[in-house]
Amino acid sequence: MKTMYNLKIADAFIEVLYENRQSVLFDIDLFEEKINSAAPNMVDECYLLVSAMKCGLFEMMIIETHEKSKKDVIDYFMHSQQVEKSDAIFVMGVINQVMESFKVYMSYINIDDIKDTAYEEEDMTRLLLFAKAYYTGEGVTQDYEEAYRLFSYLYEHGDHSVLGYLGYMCENGLGIEEDMNKAVDFYERGALNHNDYCLYYLGLCYLNGKGCPKDKKIAQSYLMQSHLCDAYIQLSLIYEDEGKYDEAFRCYLKASLEYDAEAFYKLGCSYFEGIGVHKDIDEAIKYLLYAVYFHQKDAFCQLGIILLKGLGIKQNVELGLEYIRNSAKLNCSQGYFVLAKLYEVGEFVEKDIQQSIVYYQKAIELGGNEYEGV
Repeated sequence: MKTMYNLKIADAFIEVLYENRQSVLFDIDLFEEKINSAAPNMVDECYLLVSAMKCGLFEMMIIETHEKSKKDVIDYFMHSQQVEKSDAIFVMGVINQVMESFKVYMSYINIDDIKDTAYEEEDMTRLLLFAKAYYTGEGVTQDYEEAYRLFSYLYEHGDHSVLGYLGYMCENGLGIEEDMNKAVDFYERGALNHNDYCLYYLGLCYLNGKGCPKDKKIAQSYLMQSHLCDAYIQLSLIYEDEGKYDEAFRCYLKASLEYDAEAFYKLGCSYFEGIGVHKDIDEAIKYLLYAVYFHQKDAFCQLGIILLKGLGIKQNVELGLEYIRNSAKLNCSQGYFVLAKLYEVGEFVEKDIQQSIVYYQKAIELGGNEYEGV
């Protein structure tokens, strides 16, 4: 079992950025000095983050966030720095948290001038980056109308890769009036061009009978053609509903190859419970830890319980409680149920009925059901 890295390094990283701003990321010596000073008791974590900075990982994620998949970035880090997969996944998880907290400060400079130049030069690659930036609000103020206008321009000039965006925006009324028929039309055009997003969204339309007749078989046929993690996850849910747990496991495994947090969590549960695959506690903990690094709320809860009880791993009550509390902070209803039960009976914590009631109420507010245990 590899080291369970300290997730609090993300807080130290954010502190360094707030104090020194984005420029510190491009001065490796200064970053190394600052992060070591901010987290003197997290030597291994600091070393990995400095290694990431040295190979340009953070810069890659800022500039090429829409062009590089999570798998591309993790594989690049593993090979360039000769680190283990668990190390790379941990670093990616930390950087994701940092970018989410700090993205308001990361912006395109003079974007209007750059965009005008891109139009004049018919630089479709750059216009696509701007369209996605306006769509997500990364680096610019989110503007769905401008995003839709740019995506439409790109499609009119032969870029079929944007059909998924156009369809989704029509389906949900983002930047344009909601129009389900138009959305399905965009999805169908994209599906003919083997657009993974369009195949996925079209599959959901048939699965839910939205904009087209409800048909589970047709839905599955489209989902099976898509290579998106979300498509694999959706297929897994369908297979689970049908009791085909081995098929569900295989789909989760495919999604995990793209470093999907939900897939990691589901694989961890599958290995722990021996559903769809042989029971293997080491594999269960490995995948749950991967999911925790990506802040998957349910994984925090499950791994926390395993640590509390010492199930297949050395018991660590302090870390177990920390993980369960983290799951609750991420609005995991099961995390609140676990805390409620612990405070109700006084197990691992001092008995506190009033605190227990508060946690039960919060769990119910989140729509959770009574906790059934690991």
